[in-house]
Amino acid sequence: MEYRYQGRDLFAEPEGYNFADCAADAFLEGWKVHRSAARAALLERAAVTDSGSVQDTLSNDGVVASGPEAEASSLETLLMEIRRALAFGPGSLDFERSCDILNKLVSKFEVFRRLFSHYDGNIKRTPGAVPATTGPYVLFAETLVDYIAKCGEARVLSTLLKLIDAILSRGRDGLSVQESKRLVRVLETEAAFVESWESTVANSQPSAMCAASRRRVGWKNTVTETQYSIGLIAAPTMRTRAYLQMFEWHGLRPATVFRCPGEEPDWQGGATVTVPIRTVFAGNAPSLTGDYDFLFRPGETIAETAARLECDFVDLPSSDINSDDCSRALAAGSASVIVYSGLPKVLLKPNLLANGKRYLHVHGGYLPEYRGATGFYFGLLEKGFLGNTAIWVDEGVDTGSVMARRWYRPEQGGDVDNVWDPVTRGDLLLDVLLTAEKTERYPSLPEEAERSLFYIIHPVLKHLALKRLG
Repeated sequence: MEYRYQGRDLFAEPEGYNFADCAADAFLEGWKVHRSAARAALLERAAVTDSGSVQDTLSNDGVVASGPEAEASSLETLLMEIRRALAFGPGSLDFERSCDILNKLVSKFEVFRRLFSHYDGNIKRTPGAVPATTGPYVLFAETLVDYIAKCGEARVLSTLLKLIDAILSRGRDGLSVQESKRLVRVLETEAAFVESWESTVANSQPSAMCAASRRRVGWKNTVTETQYSIGLIAAPTMRTRAYLQMFEWHGLRPATVFRCPGEEPDWQGGATVTVPIRTVFAGNAPSLTGDYDFLFRPGETIAETAARLECDFVDLPSSDINSDDCSRALAAGSASVIVYSGLPKVLLKPNLLANGKRYLHVHGGYLPEYRGATGFYFGLLEKGFLGNTAIWVDEGVDTGSVMARRWYRPEQGGDVDNVWDPVTRGDLLLDVLLTAEKTERYPSLPEEAERSLFYIIHPVLKHLALKRLG
């Protein structure tokens, strides 16, 4: 299989890595072939005699001489300072400060897929700063390598993999001889990091099913409206399908379904998929939903399930959930709490959060450790389980007050994106609602310190995470 993240300049045409099809063993082999060919080409270029050092390849403008950028540091200077601090290791203020600066640069690269030549003391690009050239990106890759060697975070390895994709997408012609030699060493270390994760996954124990009591396979015969009036923002996703079917399974229904415009996903599999719900760790309280085998109908439309539940249906006027029209429609409903099952990467904005409703969201990731996009894949890679967390939405990214969280034991060979992630999120959602019904209050957990933000996992690491499932 040819590695798909090549053939175009990924700085000019950024890659999102969304829903990557990477489960097959041929995907990882394709990546290895791509990296091996790149290394061979760089070695050929590096064979030219050149006595230059790392510093020789960097610009000499560590600080801009004059103008608005006078107090700004060049990207190269920042990275060299970070590398010096990393060499001393944890325990110093310089190390902590440098890690903070590096995380800010990681976030900028993840969001914008590019860095700039100069940044101020707050790591904001200065007026007049220009896009970074290839040399500083090689130094950025070396800095990420240093960090991973010290701290071993898959989160940063994911960024390194994306960065090298982008550097290699420009070809070798833009690299000096010394940059080629340095990039060869980076590629060798990248391969060692991936090989280490391969070994970890290969030697891990399969996710054996735990022996627990199982509920009867089947839906409740009666459906009642929740004591607390609940609404559901229903984007056309597998998650919304799973949520509504979970409502039905546990004998509850939302008062109002606010349907977002858009086409629902196609499902090419069987009419039903049996999903064994097995909680590994409940986080704050025993699961009221228990361990059971859930029959998921992935191909059933949102409207079909909602019709059986006899929910009130409201079609939202815009695909932009944060629009004033949508805010008014949500505010006009009777529900005091609205479950957010929106589109991926769409955050609720202050105007919506101030419309008199509370918004409940189940994040795919165990908070606060796995905050941000595809946190559940990073959790699966590092822990071998799928984590979910129910929170009250605030203006941050997965920073709201935590109600409940769970680790789930996935089935070998399961479809994580279309089945396991949406269904286990639905289980935690209903557990929270059942708890509120029983105790007459929503559950809560003590506040914990905010952690680093995760971004969409690189397909190589996603592939290795899926290997956890056999």
